Amino acid sequence: MDNTQPDPRKGNKKRLRLSARRKKRKGPTKRKENQAFINENKENIDNDDVSRLRASTHVELLEDVEEVLVDDDISCVMLDVQAIVHNEQGVKCHTRLTQDRAPLQEVTVTNEAQNKVFDENEIVEFDQYNDNIDRSLPLLSRQHLLQNRDKELAEEEINYSTNWSTPSLSDNELFVTKEQEMINETPSLEGNRLVDIGYIFSQLATMSHHPFDCNFTSMDFIKEKRVGFMSSFHFVCKMCKIEKIILSQDPIQKDYINASIVEGVFQTGNGYAQLDEICASVNMPNMSERYYIKISSKLGDIHRDVALQHMLEAGKEEKQLAIEQGDIDTDGIPYITVITDGSWGKRSYGTNFNSLSGVGCIIGFNTKKILFIGVRNSYCCICAVAAKRKTEVLAHKCYKNWFGSSTEMETDAIVEGFKISVSMHGLKYSKLIGDGDSSVGNALRNTMPYGPNIYIRKIECSNHLMRNYSNKLRKIVKNTENKNGPVPVTLRKALSDRMRRLHKAVTGAIEHSAKLNLPLEGKIRSLKEDLLNGPCHVFGLHNSCKNYFCKNENIVEMNLVPQLKACGIWADIYENLGWLTQNAESLLLKETNNPAEHFNSIIAKFLAGKRVNFSLRGTYEKRCYAAVSEYNTKDYKLMQEIQKNIMCDDNIKNSYTQKYV
Repeated sequence: MDNTQPDPRKGNKKRLRLSARRKKRKGPTKRKENQAFINENKENIDNDDVSRLRASTHVELLEDVEEVLVDDDISCVMLDVQAIVHNEQGVKCHTRLTQDRAPLQEVTVTNEAQNKVFDENEIVEFDQYNDNIDRSLPLLSRQHLLQNRDKELAEEEINYSTNWSTPSLSDNELFVTKEQEMINETPSLEGNRLVDIGYIFSQLATMSHHPFDCNFTSMDFIKEKRVGFMSSFHFVCKMCKIEKIILSQDPIQKDYINASIVEGVFQTGNGYAQLDEICASVNMPNMSERYYIKISSKLGDIHRDVALQHMLEAGKEEKQLAIEQGDIDTDGIPYITVITDGSWGKRSYGTNFNSLSGVGCIIGFNTKKILFIGVRNSYCCICAVAAKRKTEVLAHKCYKNWFGSSTEMETDAIVEGFKISVSMHGLKYSKLIGDGDSSVGNALRNTMPYGPNIYIRKIECSNHLMRNYSNKLRKIVKNTENKNGPVPVTLRKALSDRMRRLHKAVTGAIEHSAKLNLPLEGKIRSLKEDLLNGPCHVFGLHNSCKNYFCKNENIVEMNLVPQLKACGIWADIYENLGWLTQNAESLLLKETNNPAEHFNSIIAKFLAGKRVNFSLRGTYEKRCYAAVSEYNTKDYKLMQEIQKNIMCDDNIKNSYTQKYV
């Protein structure tokens, strides 16, 4: 073994990796070739090492060797087919499958005396100045092992680091190094690249300053290094042998291009699969999925912090408006009216309520801005895989925070928002505008977030009340029989023909009662009377009709009320009408939860119309936070906020981004 002393600059280390394709070979011919090779190099290795290597790593099956991962004091021999590794104390090798799509094998080499095997997450350093390479090897093999030895003498290593800091809670940093992202090297140029064309030309202008007055035309392309969508093109001059590097992007902007690409995919509701298809369509290499997930995770943290900042600002606006209106309780805490609703990560179509994720939102009535969202996830892919394989769960950030049914996600999230309203915004939610879901109101009455002396009043959405009324009428039309027996087709047809008139009778009664010069109680009483008389008027019984109801008194029509009562349809109609009369006050107020429905539509946009399952690994939560920022800011200010965090600069100078910021 060569005992050459290492260079004092030993602190500069590089990581090299062996990645080889495994190919099975048959017959004794290959074994004979291997034995012949060992006989030729027996002075460098001993029999124990050879047998141990053959038994543990099957190095005779390795082909297309690219790089080798070695420890400091281990010498390596690498040919086109065989890879022989040896040192004085013995060698321990193992193979593992890589994460690449191709069936690759990796050989990791460690010092057996240290009794340690490095895994894929550990960093193994190689002294680039200690030349422990067998000089008897072919020149090509020695050059392959030492290709990075003196590279720092001719070029400056690219260390991309991005420090994304947000003005809110956390300081999110993304450091992209060789240990975190596989740097892809290719000796040939093929396909398209994303480049800053101005920066490319500025670099070409400086490429002509060579010692012998040679210029760019004298330079040969060596290789390309890619970190995501950022490339460095390496050239060497045929005359003076100087190496030059051209970067596709300005390194001052750090990893701006990669983060911007991922954010663009995020904003359009897509994922890595769609990005891969886009790159394939334009013949451009894509970033690795592992790197995409890493950047996406950091962007998700930024979206969360930006969304929280916007919700806190909305709470301050609501509080100021409540104080100006004098809506302050005996404890000195302002109270407001809020709008609530929930959404799931998949479409239920009214029957399939088994979504893995859900979100509940609380919106201020005056500002129409999000004050709180609560995300519930009932699934974590890492925990699920470990449970299926019956293995120990590895340390990870688990997003699973719900163990109940999907239908209870909305209620639990909204109740949580009520409980923390005072600590988060200094507000109490005294009135609640929601859809026809009664579970939220019941849960608030049971939990009493503001104590037993404060009653939270619920106002039903008028749109949901009318829609539910019409849907139940359609259901009555489809029922061929009820508790009284079979229903005649003629009567079901009569109900179907008069459904629009029944709906109009309700809306007309609401408009008439709202215009009455009476106290609220008087308006509610008048509305209930007109609602109960509506079906009588529509089906020909006008004994109790008011003047505004019957404008055409001379029209003679058949009274179908007795027949409807006999077959049971009349009882079904009034059972449906009872829910409207109970919520007559909500009908008079004409309040809706349309702002919450609008927010749900923005969430659907970030979820690709709920056609893609984003509930496996926390992506659903991050996209919900992005929807909060887009809803509260409007006018594409979300893109402005995210671009500021990516570029670490408040002044965005990108001309093609300006139209959205």
